[in-house]
Amino acid sequence: MSAVQEIGEAIEHLNVRDQLRLLHDLPAHLKIQPDDVGWLKATEPTFEFWNNPEDAWHEEELAERERKIESGEAKFVEWEKAKADIRRRTS
Repeated sequence: MSAVQEIGEAIEHLNVRDQLRLLHDLPAHLKIQPDDVGWLKATEPTFEFWNNPEDAWHEEELAERERKIESGEAKFVEWEKAKADIRRRTS
């Protein structure tokens, strides 16, 4: 389970009062300005076109890759090494 998932589960177990307090304090913990959050909320509808069934496979693929990383079936490599591997395989 990723740290973000663990945090999400912990938040779900908070009572409503603590959830509201966290919501209020979260921008400071994330070191972002409240106005930044406002701008993000204002722009969300602009990206609604991405929520469509044809592109759902992207999320499934990312979830599968995250699962493989977490289970140890796959690992991250440095970008320079990845480029060299790609060049070697395609030349």
